[in-house]
Amino acid sequence: IADIRPIRYEDGSVMLDGGKIYLTASIRMQAQMFQGIFSWVPGTAEFALTGALFYNSGDGKWCGDVAASLLYHREQKQWLLWVCAFSHGHILGHASFEGDVRHGVNVVDITLMPKGTEGDNHWDFLGFGADEDPDFFYDAAQNRWMMAICRSDPENGGKYRYAFFSSDRPFDGYTLIGRGLPGAETGGSFVRVDGKQYFVCGNDFNLTSNYRIYDADGMTEAKFNFPDGGFRGWGTVIPVLCGSRIRYMWITFDRHCGSSYNWSYGNLYVYESDLMNSNDEV
Repeated sequence: IADIRPIRYEDGSVMLDGGKIYLTASIRMQAQMFQGIFSWVPGTAEFALTGALFYNSGDGKWCGDVAASLLYHREQKQWLLWVCAFSHGHILGHASFEGDVRHGVNVVDITLMPKGTEGDNHWDFLGFGADEDPDFFYDAAQNRWMMAICRSDPENGGKYRYAFFSSDRPFDGYTLIGRGLPGAETGGSFVRVDGKQYFVCGNDFNLTSNYRIYDADGMTEAKFNFPDGGFRGWGTVIPVLCGSRIRYMWITFDRHCGSSYNWSYGNLYVYESDLMNSNDEV
């Protein structure tokens, strides 16, 4: 299991339904993979596989693409989705639809991003091979959609780096507004804490529990007091309102050589804190 994100509403707030949070997560097997959907009772080990999601980009193939960002737009009563189309040149695809895909086996028709060419600016809003791990939400304060794409950086030896875009539409019209710092970033998510917007992502294949937290003032590295938490894991921070208090859950996972055996894409780590800001130790 990898690439974990909560299913959220259009403003990025986490959907809590019947005391459960639903998560998109990649189910990676030796030869193939597909998009799994899990339910989770926050603060427990009660995870359950409830759905499987496949994608059709118009060529009749049901593809097991993964790393989805899935929102439910309450006003429009539609689901909005971005996904990494590994099966079509490792670019991104998007979709809007009405059916609830959290249960059972479902197929979604997606539209692939227009592909960039060698003559295009590498940081334009086009599909470049190796694009991954998109995330997006609607920022009501700015009346803009915000989006992040994890993109191979030719200026940094092809290592991944996040690019940030904004638009007045969820699927096109985006312009570049900034980039993450050089490194080897992955698995970023927009997270809203106490009215302030953060972007949290993993970084560095060689360091355990190396994560970055971006806000309007710049970037800080999360300070962990534990050795586990995956190598180059995901920044899946989930605020959960429990009674009168907010609890912050962080879910991540192992990558290659993250365990004593050779390949682990299945060890989940769940951490909890009552406080979360860029200056706190978790």
